[in-house]
Amino acid sequence: MNRSLSKLLFLTTERLRGEPFNDVLNKLEKSQFYSRDAIHEQQWTQLKALMEHAFANVPFYKRKFMEIGAEPGDFKDLKDFAKFPELTKEDLRVHYADLIARDKKRLTSIAKTSGSTGFSLHFPKDRMTTATQRAAMLRGHRWYGVDIGAMEGRLWGIPVNFKERMIIRLTDVLLNRFREREYNLFPDTLDHFFRLLWRRRPDYLMGYTSMVYQFALYCREQKLPSHELGLKMVKCTSETIHEYEKITIGDVFNCPVVSEYGAAETGLIAFECPHGNHHLMSDCVVTEFKEIGDISLDNDLREIIVTVPINFSFPIIRYKIGDLAAEKNGICSCGRSLPLIDRIVGRTSNIVVTPSGQRFHSIIFYYTMKGLQGVGGGVRQFRVVQKSLSNLEISIVKDDSFGEKSMDYLNRRFFEAFGEEVVITYKFVDIIPREPSGKLRDFISELPNERNA
Repeated sequence: MNRSLSKLLFLTTERLRGEPFNDVLNKLEKSQFYSRDAIHEQQWTQLKALMEHAFANVPFYKRKFMEIGAEPGDFKDLKDFAKFPELTKEDLRVHYADLIARDKKRLTSIAKTSGSTGFSLHFPKDRMTTATQRAAMLRGHRWYGVDIGAMEGRLWGIPVNFKERMIIRLTDVLLNRFREREYNLFPDTLDHFFRLLWRRRPDYLMGYTSMVYQFALYCREQKLPSHELGLKMVKCTSETIHEYEKITIGDVFNCPVVSEYGAAETGLIAFECPHGNHHLMSDCVVTEFKEIGDISLDNDLREIIVTVPINFSFPIIRYKIGDLAAEKNGICSCGRSLPLIDRIVGRTSNIVVTPSGQRFHSIIFYYTMKGLQGVGGGVRQFRVVQKSLSNLEISIVKDDSFGEKSMDYLNRRFFEAFGEEVVITYKFVDIIPREPSGKLRDFISELPNERNA
């Protein structure tokens, strides 16, 4: 679709839906340059209004205030706010009805999570929430010259259900995007997608990190003219992007590789700017960093707690999203004063437990696989499954340089970490299956207390 026509159609649709998208986007374009103090002041103003609303209209939060013997007026600043009880995924699942505001307005949609941790969560988003989340994403796109109406190529897959498939196809037309219609990464699928890109020439490519990386490897191996696609950016989302993946993707497509961080429950949380820093969307969400104890390989990593201050229909207050990251000090040289976040490494539930009770975050496997590059051999993909306290099963898709030195390195590093407590079983496979959502999980715990955490 013509980009100008697509932009007009998008803005017209937003107005018909009653979503103040354009107004919100204009405000966000300004607020990204506010001082940190001004951002904090804006956050506190929004949080006070949200707590007062939740206390008066949301049964779940009314009970939480009563349990701690407090009212909204007892919270005086952001430090006080950090004392309010946290919201868990289990709360969202069990107390769904009591989290819906009794005075809720008409809803734009029912959002849902992917279900990659065992169950899918459903929750309402009102018009202001939807407009704000879309505007935050479009603001990040504009950092790379990608504006409203731009064409998107998408490595994302499509639902099997006929009705959902038709809805997705219609949505793709309205949003000026197209996608590869299979989750698999077989050569004919990748070749078909490249031909789509070549013919339609989108402004940018977006997809699951693991899918985009495998597509980049295919383009490089087949010597396809991927440099000539003219992409303004490649956006990787929903999975952590590792540095070696980012370098490969950037080299293959000759454009910036951008990672965004967010969730269906909260919308966009952070977006990477052209200077390589991830900016928190602090004018849209409130993000806290909580110490996690001894389960991390990195003492700077913290558990992320997120509040969505603009969703009055279904308030998300101090939500344990289940991920780890580190705060980053300073102001980015891009000039935006939005705070920075570093080393987003994924789920807190990705914990390896040994028979003696030692706990390791599964990022240890990424660091180990990354280290293979130093001995001349690596892997295309891997997945670790903890079958029991004393057994780890590691599936590996080898690249051509994987050999005896690679195996020696893996055995040595895992022995240094786990000693003789844990038996490592290796499986060499041609492909690692994806979750039904399309995501590729690199660690799964089958321990009863860790599963679906």
